[in-house]
Amino acid sequence: MKKGQAALIAVILMLIIMLSAVFGASAVALTESRAANKSLNSRFSFFAAEAGVDDAVYRLKRGKNLPSSFTINLNGASAPTTVATNGGVKEIKSVGAYFGATRAARATLSNSTGVSFYYGVQVGEGGLEMEQNSEVRGAGGAAGSVYSNGNIEGENGSTITGDAFLAGASTISGVTVGGNIQTGQSSLPMPIPDAVIQAWKNDAAAGGTITGNCGDNGSLGCNIDNNGTLPLGPKKINGNLVLTKKQTLIVTGTLYFTGHLDMDSSSGAAIKCDPSFGTNSCIVIFDGWMHIKNNSVFQGSGTAGSYILVLTTLQNCNGQDGASGCTHHNAGIDLHNNATGAIFYAGDSMINLHNGVGVTELTAYKLQLDNNAVVTYEQGLANANFSSGPSGGWDITGWAEVVP
Repeated sequence: MKKGQAALIAVILMLIIMLSAVFGASAVALTESRAANKSLNSRFSFFAAEAGVDDAVYRLKRGKNLPSSFTINLNGASAPTTVATNGGVKEIKSVGAYFGATRAARATLSNSTGVSFYYGVQVGEGGLEMEQNSEVRGAGGAAGSVYSNGNIEGENGSTITGDAFLAGASTISGVTVGGNIQTGQSSLPMPIPDAVIQAWKNDAAAGGTITGNCGDNGSLGCNIDNNGTLPLGPKKINGNLVLTKKQTLIVTGTLYFTGHLDMDSSSGAAIKCDPSFGTNSCIVIFDGWMHIKNNSVFQGSGTAGSYILVLTTLQNCNGQDGASGCTHHNAGIDLHNNATGAIFYAGDSMINLHNGVGVTELTAYKLQLDNNAVVTYEQGLANANFSSGPSGGWDITGWAEVVP
């Protein structure tokens, strides 16, 4: 009897031990299974987040429609994706979710190019000619300085309120200088290299090409009626821009015209950066001359620090008699009216600024300031950022997993 009881107890104990082992192994297996499922869910959510970012980057770099928010679905996982814009920087964040697991990825892209305009006026070997009471000055604590690779010559009352830097054997005469005159300096290259200008042209062309003129009686997609507004860019235009009415051209991306600019509107034609540029500046390029008069308006995005760069690549229009393909005064750019908020650039030609006209910054091979013309340099020009616009030249500056 006692032996039977002992055997029964032994069997029961053995059964308990075996059941404990089975349940223990099952618990371990279940835990491992749950961990594997969580890992798999986490991977699916991460792949979805990466897909959301990847899709947004692709759309941005290819110039396709990119909404401020959208959702990607991948293998049962969903990834709401948001796109935030701050000037020329876009931040894309996507949060993937799959059966309770969430992971997030973020990418940042930039399409801005920094260009420093350290001087109110920078001129090449053509030098600077200042007529009576013309002036280069600063605003907001900035110095109105001049850097010239050529001679600076002035008439009565002509003034540079900041410093005057002269390269090589260049001389200065007839000009009152409020700061220091520094001669024998190194020749200073133009602030925008040719390679950058070509890259901007390429960005414009990537947005498509219009053949024909814009503005008055413009081609299809480029006509601006009286009191009309046209958002445009990035775009290459094989033609001219002619604005003689109350018309507004909104630059939404870099514009490249193979022809000239003729603005002559008593009603006030305008070229402005789209507000989406924020603190960045927009770009309009011409291969031909520019003639600007009669209340023409140039404006950045409306945010402090934003300007509009109006640039010509025209060569050899330096005021000399007999030059061909130039505007009035045999110049590359001829300015008759105030244009604060704009940077005018003619690296291989002359800019002529008429009587009493005020502008923000001029860079040219040669500059002629007529009587009472004023250049007022602003401090923000030393750190100007130029953006090619919504579909031009986006570079990835960061891509990483982040906290959801």
